[in-house]
Amino acid sequence: MIKTNVYEDIKQAKRMIQDKNNGIYNNKYPFTNNSSVYRFSNEYIEKYKKYLYEKKKSLIITASSDAILSSILYGAKEIDSIDISRFPKYYYELKTAAIKTLSLKEYINFFIPEIIFKNDILKLNNNINGINGKIAITVFLNNLPKEIDKLDLLQLYYAINKNLDGDNKIFWDKLFKEFSPSMIFKSNLFKETNISSIYPIIIDNYYNTPYLQNEDCYNNLKSKINDCTINHYIGNIFDMVEQFQDKYDLVNLSNIIDYNDPKEYKQLLDKFNLAKDGIILTYLFAIDDDTYNIFKDDKYEITDFYDGSVMIYKG
Repeated sequence: MIKTNVYEDIKQAKRMIQDKNNGIYNNKYPFTNNSSVYRFSNEYIEKYKKYLYEKKKSLIITASSDAILSSILYGAKEIDSIDISRFPKYYYELKTAAIKTLSLKEYINFFIPEIIFKNDILKLNNNINGINGKIAITVFLNNLPKEIDKLDLLQLYYAINKNLDGDNKIFWDKLFKEFSPSMIFKSNLFKETNISSIYPIIIDNYYNTPYLQNEDCYNNLKSKINDCTINHYIGNIFDMVEQFQDKYDLVNLSNIIDYNDPKEYKQLLDKFNLAKDGIILTYLFAIDDDTYNIFKDDKYEITDFYDGSVMIYKG
């Protein structure tokens, strides 16, 4: 496990926010200790939510925090959160503090300030169909005028930070003191390619993430957020798997298979200690025949749906 210092983390975050070289921290390969954060999940969590119910003890890749928040919504009581990057744990704590503080509308306004241009984005969405529409929206979101910075989003932050403490408060207080919210969220601290998960939220189609479906789901999560214990870890799960030998009801490894050799990934799955009826969830954005053949025995169940697949390992 990697241990970091909040003041060093702040220095690195400031460098990433100030650096205008898009892509220097956003490379698909490799993920590192300084990798950018996903603002919201690209995964179709709403489609695989049936695997999340009543999984009390879980190990989950931190990433955008949406997989963790969805598990809390469906009953998780203790979660070991792990990510190779040092920044997702801070983002998780910012999101949970915001959920405790804000309404759903305020939450979306804060984390997606681009929503001020919702009507323009809806016009693009309605007038340009298919992949061309998505490209047009992506270009628009990447080139928004500076009107966003006229929003008084700092007022929302200074409400949120009352629910932050320790290193998390130090980290975000420093960044929001020096940079506007939109500058932070549109910087290299966050993945530029994650725009694909933002525009569905803007156009009122929250299909990715269960807790964003409506006010009832959001408020249900708000009522449960303090009932779950989170243990944050930083490091590569392949190097740290021996440290995670609790009996897990759920291990959610997101799509890390996409960045590793499938045969080595298969060996990783066998190293976890699952509880009775425990499962390991793998998200597959695409699966080729070679990968499918590696996981075709009875221990694995692959379910296809729109824009991805889920593989469940039952051990």
